[in-house]
Amino acid sequence: MYYSTCKENEIMYVDLHKLSVVMAKDVLTKSVLLAPSDVKEIVVIHGYHRGTELQQMVRNEFKCKKVARKYLSLNQGITVLIMAQ
Repeated sequence: MYYSTCKENEIMYVDLHKLSVVMAKDVLTKSVLLAPSDVKEIVVIHGYHRGTELQQMVRNEFKCKKVARKYLSLNQGITVLIMAQ
């Protein structure tokens, strides 16, 4: 698991590989709530080859008032969270 922020593109990456759904939801919630104000998008890398539990949690169950909408990438292992401004 890692976090990185690319300030020039105002994008933050959160990798949830190998986490349980409960841990992944906690990490994602904290990441969104603690994201710097200049972050416009959070790219969530959840994977899907070993099952879709994390993908389903991010795409269907995860809710946060700081997220305006979700963008479903053509890459099935990634979901982009567009931050509310």
